[in-house]
Amino acid sequence: MINDVKEYDAKPDFGNVVYFMTNTTSVRVGGVARGMVRVGTPVAKVDTFASCDPSSDGTLTWNYWSIRTGARPRLYGWIPARCPARLRGR
Repeated sequence: MINDVKEYDAKPDFGNVVYFMTNTTSVRVGGVARGMVRVGTPVAKVDTFASCDPSSDGTLTWNYWSIRTGARPRLYGWIPARCPARLRGR
């Protein structure tokens, strides 16, 4: 199944939250963890893909965010985003 950015958009019926994913392999029995964060939560971009996700239909890319849940960042994770047109087809 090919993913597109609409699958990951925040939906008002579901509290305007978006999924984020993070890799927890640095801890024993780690793996990929998923969470949800409400749109409007303070974040700071840490990293980004330099191209569109090849597993998508060309509309999707990923940004790595520091998610602020208090005085300092407590969560970090990848959140999908619309891939800019200038990066499509690379």
